[in-house]
Amino acid sequence: MSMLKDIHNYVKENYEAGNYDDAKTAYTSWKTEKTQQSNLTDFEMGVQKAQSDYQKSGTFAAYPELTIDVVNKITDNKASEISGFIRGYNSEKERIKKQSQKKH
Repeated sequence: MSMLKDIHNYVKENYEAGNYDDAKTAYTSWKTEKTQQSNLTDFEMGVQKAQSDYQKSGTFAAYPELTIDVVNKITDNKASEISGFIRGYNSEKERIKKQSQKKH
């Protein structure tokens, strides 16, 4: 019983100190993005994610498009949603890079 009380006190102290605010913000942001993405194609979700990554950090993730294409061939297109997302992401990443090169 004292272990539960220790856990409770630990969580309470951290909550009151605001140590979970970042997690709450991240969850709220994810929940909003998830709702907005529900009507988008996988390709469009990839485009949106690339835009979001660039706006937040000025960088992009590296997604293995070729690897997913191989997986699709082996599995009779069972990873087609992932493939569509990656194609959209990489397409938008290249568009943004070209656009930013024109500015410089």
